[in-house]
Amino acid sequence: MAAILTPIVDLDNINTNWDNTAFATGIFQSDEVYIDADNKVFYFKGTAGGGFENEGSGVTGQALYSFFKDRWKNDVYLPQYEFPMLSITNEQFEFINGWKINDSISVAHATSGGTSTTRKMIRTAGWSEVEVDGTVSRRYYGFVSLGALGTTDQIYYVQDASFEATTVNTAYTDAVNEAIQFYGNIEAAAGGDTAADDFAGTASGTATTVDFTASTKTINFTAAHGLAEGDVIRISGSTNNNNVLIVDTVVDSDTITVKETLTDETVGATATHVGFDRSEYFKAFVRTREKTYADADLVDIGVTETTYIVYRFPITNATDLNIKTTDDSAFTGATISTISGNGTTITIDTSAAHGLYVGAPVTVSGTTGYNANYVVEGVTDSDTITIASTTNAGTENAGTLKLQFVDAMDITYLPNPDSGTGDVVIKGDWTTATTFDLGDVVYDVGNSSSAANGARWYYLDATIGASTGANLAADSNNTWVEWTPGQRDIEEDGTFSAYSVVYDLNSGGTTPGATKEIAYEYAQYQLRLTSDINAGANTNRKGNIADPLVFFVGSTLNTYSDTSIPSAVVLDDIADIDVNNVQYNEAVLVTGRTNRIHLAPTVVLVSINFNNNLFGDDDAIFKAYYTTGTDTGSGTRDFGTPRALVVQRTSGGVASDVGSDVTNDVPSNGVYTFNYAYTADDTNGRTTGVSAADVNITIVAIGLGTGQYVTSAGNITDAGATFSLVAPLERNYSNPA
Repeated sequence: MAAILTPIVDLDNINTNWDNTAFATGIFQSDEVYIDADNKVFYFKGTAGGGFENEGSGVTGQALYSFFKDRWKNDVYLPQYEFPMLSITNEQFEFINGWKINDSISVAHATSGGTSTTRKMIRTAGWSEVEVDGTVSRRYYGFVSLGALGTTDQIYYVQDASFEATTVNTAYTDAVNEAIQFYGNIEAAAGGDTAADDFAGTASGTATTVDFTASTKTINFTAAHGLAEGDVIRISGSTNNNNVLIVDTVVDSDTITVKETLTDETVGATATHVGFDRSEYFKAFVRTREKTYADADLVDIGVTETTYIVYRFPITNATDLNIKTTDDSAFTGATISTISGNGTTITIDTSAAHGLYVGAPVTVSGTTGYNANYVVEGVTDSDTITIASTTNAGTENAGTLKLQFVDAMDITYLPNPDSGTGDVVIKGDWTTATTFDLGDVVYDVGNSSSAANGARWYYLDATIGASTGANLAADSNNTWVEWTPGQRDIEEDGTFSAYSVVYDLNSGGTTPGATKEIAYEYAQYQLRLTSDINAGANTNRKGNIADPLVFFVGSTLNTYSDTSIPSAVVLDDIADIDVNNVQYNEAVLVTGRTNRIHLAPTVVLVSINFNNNLFGDDDAIFKAYYTTGTDTGSGTRDFGTPRALVVQRTSGGVASDVGSDVTNDVPSNGVYTFNYAYTADDTNGRTTGVSAADVNITIVAIGLGTGQYVTSAGNITDAGATFSLVAPLERNYSNPA
């Protein structure tokens, strides 16, 4: 698709070769514009050599208005016909006196061979199309994007807030300057509109008997209405409510509310779907692979309801430096055509682009002898990679290659916990004298409901009225149940924060999963899908219009939150290496907290290096002890005493995982690493949290055949630690058979 070009701003450029020889039949035309004055219709042409020869040019509303002014003034025959346009500003217009645009004839661009419709070629303009009797059949606003985009970047938009809203591509790629229809009434346009299909609904739509309730502007149908918010309906056969009305909300399958004032009626009437009004919602997106994503809506430009003027939205993108994959097959899986190993290297050829990069953790499946996890060592070309391996040999011709963990990564939008449907509603602090809805989630800031567990988040399970009492536990009108799916103690200090979206990086278990880099790339991939990305069964979420999930600030991965909803994303099961590289932003601020930012306890890497006298000794073992450790009432637990404490390692930075002794056989490669929960390890009464201090440990190692007994002591700091155990060569050990 072509990118948009600079629109024509000079009326003379759409007035080449003016021809009025068919004036007797009301036909006037130039190389660019065809006018049927008798029928009050005009459209654009694509004559070779004319101003519209190139696709994507178009003309500003001001230039079109000026063209009509010039022709009605200077042509001998045109003044006898009613004038087609009213200019309110140089960007706001009305087509008046019943004049219409013929959009059933496409403009053929002689140079590009492409086509356009006339309305999509009117630029930097909003307009209303007014019938002879003064009723409005259509309204358009001008959509102009601000900021740089690539020539092939496609902007698309939605006009309702549904999670499954229909997306529409703009007519041209790159920056946008085109008109968007937001109102249509097919009944008003019945006198000759040539593109009636642009209206959502038809004049012969479902007619249903209805009753009216003025107090709530409610219309109750006797059957399913099939309407949506913003639909335009005509009421007929009533006593006082015969009119065109706009649907405000859809209460259920047979009930709506409208924006207009109603009068109570119980007599039968008829509602007919005649059009739509999409003036209250608009959101545009650009999501191009390997580029940053951008979107903008009415809130971003300070507008609550559109009218027929020009709106300018900031939408720009750039190369995304955090994207390393080059094709979506890295997530969907590339088909292996051949896989072979020679004892040192595995070479994989795929039938199409694999999308992978050097250093990518990958999974091979569907083979006989190569199914395993690997790391890409080399990328020969778009369909060939190499992997360092000494364990495989032979050639196979089947299987799948993809990034590790992607099959186990899920995105779940949490439902209303009472009904299991819809979306969870997170309110914040519980308050007295408040009417809550079933399933609303609140925070028991006073720790009144469950002192044993600490302050938690609860949902409303049953109610007979507004909340009462001094605290949640004393609320005699409501039954509250602890809400577990979306609350997390990120700090592991009893501070529970609330999240509405769970992004699980290893849904197959509780072990650490994908790295922050893969978490980000997979999220961006999901946000380009036109299918449902919600792993839950409560609501469908089209990926390409869903809110962001995660984003980078420097090297730190941040979870997305929107306080206006409120909503927030939490990451589960991130790789050990990235436990301290994630910032969690919770959905709502509760009493006692100064910000919504949460960070996991500091987990540091500890490395132990062994000399060849140890790692070359098949019998060598090692243990790590807390150098000093007292246990009140039980005596000393220092290193060198019978009750010495073994150092505890952690997995994923989760306090409950602390408890695995650091003791093992000396690895054959001479290096052992483990994660230590610097701020969470409370072994032996150690102070945790921000007051945590460096811990001194002593490591011992001993072999039999070649490694003597050796010790090494030092501190684990908030930056981690490295220890070296250099054992003298054992020359005297003997164990005769």
